[in-house]
Amino acid sequence: MNRILTFVISILSFVAAIFAQEVVPTMHVNLANGTTVDYPLADIVDITFEDVAKQAGPVSFAVPNDFTTSYVLDVKAGTEKVAEVAKEYVKGLGQVIVVYPCDAEGKADLTKGITSKGATVAWDASTKLPTIGTEGDDVTTFYVVEGKLLTAYDGETTAATVTPQLLVDRRGTETQTYRIVKIGLQYWMADNFRGTKYTDGSAIASISGTDKDAWNSNTTGCYYAETEADWAAIAGRLYNGYVAVSDKIAPEGWRVPSCADYGSIRTSVGARTAKLYKDSAPASWGEGNVGTNDTGFSVVATGYYSTATDLNSQFSDTYIWTSDSSYDALSKSNAIDFFRVTATGTNAVFPTKGLNPHTYTFGHCLRFVRE
Repeated sequence: MNRILTFVISILSFVAAIFAQEVVPTMHVNLANGTTVDYPLADIVDITFEDVAKQAGPVSFAVPNDFTTSYVLDVKAGTEKVAEVAKEYVKGLGQVIVVYPCDAEGKADLTKGITSKGATVAWDASTKLPTIGTEGDDVTTFYVVEGKLLTAYDGETTAATVTPQLLVDRRGTETQTYRIVKIGLQYWMADNFRGTKYTDGSAIASISGTDKDAWNSNTTGCYYAETEADWAAIAGRLYNGYVAVSDKIAPEGWRVPSCADYGSIRTSVGARTAKLYKDSAPASWGEGNVGTNDTGFSVVATGYYSTATDLNSQFSDTYIWTSDSSYDALSKSNAIDFFRVTATGTNAVFPTKGLNPHTYTFGHCLRFVRE
């Protein structure tokens, strides 16, 4: 900035000196390409400087087939994000690969998607449902040219880089990395939270399942201490309700989902069928009860904890806290709504605010949805 200011002052001094000699001044600008541009100073009102992002040239990338590290991938030309690839559930098509172009700020335009089968996908923000075009030939390579997503292009291109989109959650000395899944218009963690700290780096209390008095009396937030590290990496941890409603639990740009957020999933998917949400990995549910995981929501049978039952229903049941709490007349205490999937249930149980919630002393798993 100082260099720019010095440059402007020098120009103004030069102009003053020229006018003092009664000579018509002209500013000569020598460009990097070797040409010179002349500007009569009398025609210049002011001079401003700004950083202008250089638009990426035409790029190409092959349709990805590996979504093990995340269900959403970023496509970049240098450092500029030009497209996004999602392995997602599209009502009417099932689980498909969809590519979306990005605007100048790197945000995916969800009204201009194209599947790897050549069908257009345009999500409607009001209905949360897609309009789908006719499928054509398989697409093996996509192109981004001047911000437009193309399935064919004859000009020269450079290869774009394709990397997994991840939630890298740093809390003090602890860093956890989570997969991301796109469902409709929303982006969710595809893994359960497994952190042991709040966003300010302070510790979430770790309480043993055998210390029932400490668990029942905790009002600052705690997690079930006996979860082994290997299982936590797969299934996350179980937290009491005070963690779910804490304003220090979700990382910046994310939030604990509400009942309405889960309602958006149900609307976009168009089905409550449990197998669509249950993880398909053998270790995620008991034998014979794994799902198809077509939504990528990857629900694992964590079971739940309460002081009345201890750790219960592992490999056959799971509960995920929402952020919605209210007074529960049955328990005569505040309680929180939850999303539930069971091994034998045909449908996932989507939460309705205030309907059959659990008290804060239950231990359930936790997810975040992007703001």
